[in-house]
Amino acid sequence: MRNVSHFLERVASGVDEQTFVAELVDYVLVQVDASAGSVGAGDAEVTAKIDPGMIRRQAESSRDTTVHSLPRGEEPITVGRVPTSGVQILHSSVSKLHAQLTWQGEELMVEDLGSTNGTWVNRVKLEPNDPHRVRPDDTLRFGQGDAYLVMTPKAFFNYLNMLRRFGI
Repeated sequence: MRNVSHFLERVASGVDEQTFVAELVDYVLVQVDASAGSVGAGDAEVTAKIDPGMIRRQAESSRDTTVHSLPRGEEPITVGRVPTSGVQILHSSVSKLHAQLTWQGEELMVEDLGSTNGTWVNRVKLEPNDPHRVRPDDTLRFGQGDAYLVMTPKAFFNYLNMLRRFGI
């Protein structure tokens, strides 16, 4: 787990898109503020109403947001409160062992593991123990905490460049 500022420094150092994408390889989860409406698929009308000042304020707070890499492998990536989780989320509504992310070939799947407060993909609550496909630009939410935007390495690089344009 790293913060956006780590990746922002890498982009600011002059790394090109091809190198950045090759280094990152797989999807990332980028934390987004749940109080901001948890933008994701289907929320284009919300972003159309955001003024540049609001984007700058949000971008400034984005430096400290959490980024989790989702490397491909045979083992599931666990999501939960325990320190051994691949994606550790320290929020009281997140179960100790809340969900898991699994790569099945080129597809990323998320599965709620019977958590107390649920797992959502784009505001749709998942049924426990029923894997659901996750696509880039989907928003995942575990419990009632912040949401996470699924991004490809290329989309993440472009997002970081947008933050740089705002002088972040």
